Formats: sequence, C-alpha cells, structure tokens
Amino acid sequence: MKRKRDAVEWLVILERLSDVLSPDHQRHVTLIGGAAMLLGYGAQRMTDDVDAIMTPDVAAEVLPAAVSIAGEFGLDPEWLNQRAISASLVVPPPLLDKTLFATRSLVLEAPPIEHMLAMKVTAYRSHKDWDDAALLLKRLERSGLCDAEDVWSLIGGFVPVAKRATARYNLLDLWDRAHAT
Repeated sequence: MKRKRDAVEWLVILERLSDVLSPDHQRHVTLIGGAAMLLGYGAQRMTDDVDAIMTPDVAAEVLPAAVSIAGEFGLDPEWLNQRAISASLVVPPPLLDKTLFATRSLVLEAPPIEHMLAMKVTAYRSHKDWDDAALLLKRLERSGLCDAEDVWSLIGGFVPVAKRATARYNLLDLWDRAHAT
C-alpha cells in the first residue's frame, strides 16, 4: 500500500526533485490535487501522489527526474502524474493563483480556489474530495457568495462540458452538507 505524506514530507521530496533538475532554467508545474490542497490551501490531510499539469516539454524533463528519485523516498514511480487530465477532471490550462514552491529549476503553482473547487466537485469520489471541496467552499463563502447558484456561476466554466451536470449536482450536495442544521 502506498504511504500517504503530509505537506512537510512533500516539500522535502519536491526540494529533492528540484535538486536533480538542471538549474539552467525554471520549469513551471501546476499542482491540482491533494498536494495543492496541502501546500496551498491548508488542508490537513495526507496524500500519496502529486497530481499535476505541465507542458509536454516540461513533462519530458520533470517526469523522468521524478521517477529517478522515487526509490529514495519509497514512492511509486508515477508519484508525480498527469492522470487528472486523462480522466477529464480538468479544463486545462488552469489559471494560476499562487506559487507554492520555487527554486532555480522548478516552480510549482496552484490554480485559484474557484478552479480547485470545480475540480473537486467534478471528481467528488470520496471523503478526501468532499473535505477538500468543503474547505474551498468555506473560503469562497467568506468572499460573499451566499448560495449554491452563485458558486456555480463562478466555477461552472471550469468544469469540462461533459461533466457539468454531475458536477453541478455534486456542488448542490456539497452545499447541503455544508449547511445542514
């Protein structure tokens, strides 16, 4: 079974990944899953992989480097992956909101809350997605959004067209869970 790691452990691994990449230029990678939630949005859960989006030229450098260090940390060789794109959970490219990690060779960024919430209500597979989505929803509500339709108006365009009906239903479920008395 894969071992789940917290934000501190992932930062050590990502620093090592940065070390094995040539410092001659920066590669930009967008984190979109649990690691983005841990490093960018304060989630308190753990994850066993890093979901990312990167251009093909960056992937050609970064993914082999990630495989090369996997054994040092007892990671699956595909610990850094782009599976969310092939699962159609993302409308790429995402907007970028914050830098999570930056060195001379590697910059990791996260999408804004709206895009992250869209991805979470599209996936909505388990408690980890529910908890992450609830955390993001609370942050959006603090900005003045007062009902599920307001939230959908903000995030709906970030959901792949084929998944919009299900994602909207999931958002309504999330809203009900978050506001249950």
